[in-house]
Amino acid sequence: MKSLLKRGLSSMSLKIARIALGMVSTWLLTRWMQQDDFGLYSLALSLSVLLAIPGEAGIPQFVTREIARKRILGDAPGLRSVVRFANAVVIGLTIITAAAACTVLWIGPFDLDRHVSLTITVVLLAVLLGSLSNTRAGIMRGLGYPLLSQVPEQLVRPAAMIALSVAVIFTGTALSATTAITLYVGASAIAFVFGSALLYRRLRAVIEPGEVRYDTRAWLGAILPFSLIAGTQVATGQVATITLGLVRPPEDVAIFRIAVLIGDLVNLPVLAMGTLLGPQIVQLFHKGDTAGLQQLVRNASRLITAVSLAIFAGIVALGPFVLPFAFGEAYRAAYEPLCVYAGGQLLCASTGVVATVASMCDREKLTMVSAILGLGLITALSLILCPRLGPIGASIAVAASMFIAKLALAAVVDQKLSIRTASWWWAPKKQG
Repeated sequence: MKSLLKRGLSSMSLKIARIALGMVSTWLLTRWMQQDDFGLYSLALSLSVLLAIPGEAGIPQFVTREIARKRILGDAPGLRSVVRFANAVVIGLTIITAAAACTVLWIGPFDLDRHVSLTITVVLLAVLLGSLSNTRAGIMRGLGYPLLSQVPEQLVRPAAMIALSVAVIFTGTALSATTAITLYVGASAIAFVFGSALLYRRLRAVIEPGEVRYDTRAWLGAILPFSLIAGTQVATGQVATITLGLVRPPEDVAIFRIAVLIGDLVNLPVLAMGTLLGPQIVQLFHKGDTAGLQQLVRNASRLITAVSLAIFAGIVALGPFVLPFAFGEAYRAAYEPLCVYAGGQLLCASTGVVATVASMCDREKLTMVSAILGLGLITALSLILCPRLGPIGASIAVAASMFIAKLALAAVVDQKLSIRTASWWWAPKKQG
């Protein structure tokens, strides 16, 4: 438990640093941008996340599992092959997606404002860099470097965004949505180069150039569930923002963006533990050590819930003071949506690392069904609530749909794998 706590705190510290740097970056943007421009910038980022779905195709999760498995088996040719295969698929799919998006934006039937079209076009560059970076992080996790895999995206990219923003502000250049997105692309490029250098050194230390052995048909079959899982999970996180942007003014999108930025702090322990424990879960599962796996998951769940609860309490207590102080008086209205969104994240955190357990234990189809359920719920609730309630309606849609989907997945994992992940269900299930 002490070892898990130490590694979990290390992983969460990186994510806390990323959130802190992200808040500094957001503070700079909200102070030097018009609220409608910040809303357009937020909408463009959400669209970039959606556009990354076809390009990534669930590859980061796939390579984490496959590389961890081949590393355990000592299969160097297979490991080399997975790395090459994953990067080739991501580059090909992302280029196709970007070309299709540009065609729709500039030649399609939509009568979009030129400023909006240009902003979305620029963000397509970040889509390619982000997809490759996430794949690289998955490879690093599979190789046994879960903490190091997070450094480029958690630290380098937000720090670069701050540095670039400050440089532009000091030149006196107006911070429009397009300018801010261009800075984001530049920060993504810096993080990508840094992360690629880290991966090259680790790969060279683990595997030398040599034979490759592709199992393309099996890999494509394995990728499909991961692709659907990743796609639906990412879409679930962005549907509310996109819907809000379609039916409400950009100012409401800006308010919801701030609520999500701070509310996601509650989910940090889940992300930290999921990233950290993935390879270890694979190892225990393939050894058949169900008791050890249950113990690991139960300890992680207890730790996650305790830390998430403390973060939620801090948000509720300090929110009314922090929001106007950090982002300006216009963002005081984000408090109620923030409380609802953070409460939903707390409920989800109480189910532990259930999605990681399912995906790493060859039950990715269960995670896929749960993700599809969540996407369907959030789409329906967003269409109903966003037009009437604005940002708070979006928060309700996200909180309710995510918790129902996680709860359903936890129940099925308990039934299929005899692993109880929820913190409020601590007693291990009797085996046999």
